Amino acid sequence: MKLEIFYRCFLLLLISCGSLKGQVNIIESQPGATFTDIGYNAASGETTIVARIGAFSDGNFSIATLNSANDGFVFTKPANVAGAVNDFVIAGISNDGSRLAGYVKNAAGLSEPLTWATSDLSNVVEIGRPDGNLLVGHSALAAWSGGVVGSFTNYRGRWNAATGFELSFVGGTNRLVDVSDDGLVAVGQFGGSPGVWEEGEVTILIDATQFFGFADVEGVSPDGNSVGGFVSDFGGGPSGATIWEGPNWEIKYLLNENNQEFLGGVLGLTDNGYVIGVDNDDLASGSRYFIYHDSWQNVVYLNDWLTSLDPSLRFDGEVRASDVHWDAESDTLRLIANSFEDDRARLIVVDLSPEPDVLLGDVDQNDAVDFADIPHFIALLVDGAYQIEADVNEDGFVDISDIGPFIVVLSN
Repeated sequence: MKLEIFYRCFLLLLISCGSLKGQVNIIESQPGATFTDIGYNAASGETTIVARIGAFSDGNFSIATLNSANDGFVFTKPANVAGAVNDFVIAGISNDGSRLAGYVKNAAGLSEPLTWATSDLSNVVEIGRPDGNLLVGHSALAAWSGGVVGSFTNYRGRWNAATGFELSFVGGTNRLVDVSDDGLVAVGQFGGSPGVWEEGEVTILIDATQFFGFADVEGVSPDGNSVGGFVSDFGGGPSGATIWEGPNWEIKYLLNENNQEFLGGVLGLTDNGYVIGVDNDDLASGSRYFIYHDSWQNVVYLNDWLTSLDPSLRFDGEVRASDVHWDAESDTLRLIANSFEDDRARLIVVDLSPEPDVLLGDVDQNDAVDFADIPHFIALLVDGAYQIEADVNEDGFVDISDIGPFIVVLSN
């Protein structure tokens, strides 16, 4: 009888609001911003993001960091080369957020490679040219804490902040687009074929001259053990989003929900097996972005994955992730994403740490569900606050829908 009265009283509360579990935290930028690359310093807890305000053709690159309240961003524009006639491009940031890679077009329209330490954005470093040849351009495209890699026409290798250029002359086009945390593994295009550069040695992943199609690599995991990209074989062979696993760089095609090759490409990878990417639909017709983990059989669309973690999330359009970072110490993923619908960029922080064992209904946390839990449960409902023990139906909220399940566990 007491339980019946209790239940009726709860129904009169008609509480319909509640707080989220907090597993997914989304921080929005100002309108007009696009996030392109992310670094995270685990020691300081600082997130550093490469951002563009406005159109790419206008340059407009800045560095975005979280404000003091962690609910928005502060944008800082690095220094340009003295006397530059064009704005610069920031092409990448090291995984720890300490170094930027970029370039600026000179008066002749040729690219000049640049780098900045994020601790001193007022000081731009002009890398120079490997051989002083003023007739070709060079670009720094990706960074690790100690230097940069990029497109150094006719040369293959890297620029080290301590020692300068470490290159070999090979002729032709060599373009490195990403590099591992230690600067020893980089990926890119070598004479038209995707490959991996390892301390001066190159492994071609797919020989473009041996099949009818196209293949490319977009990223390498921070530890240098995995490479991601895509293969498009117009001759009927395997095609789709692809991972190559070191040390032998064995190929793995990602699969869709029908266990068929997922037609798309990998954009970013983490050390703990997460991958982000995009399908191969034209953006105007609605490309969808995905996430994958090496313990899963199939890729999962990013919107679906995020809402499965937090059912309260609502998205006006596709979450278009451009990069991902995993912090081992806190077991969190940080994704940067952009939206065409509201012209805002977002930092999405996902807490992957396992939830502790919870006794649902034990709101006063005394290892038992009893009448002593009732006032605590009522207080959470009234305040619209969240506590995992009170979320008895496990929908991400503490609200009126938990009353029935709470009474059930209370009466058992």
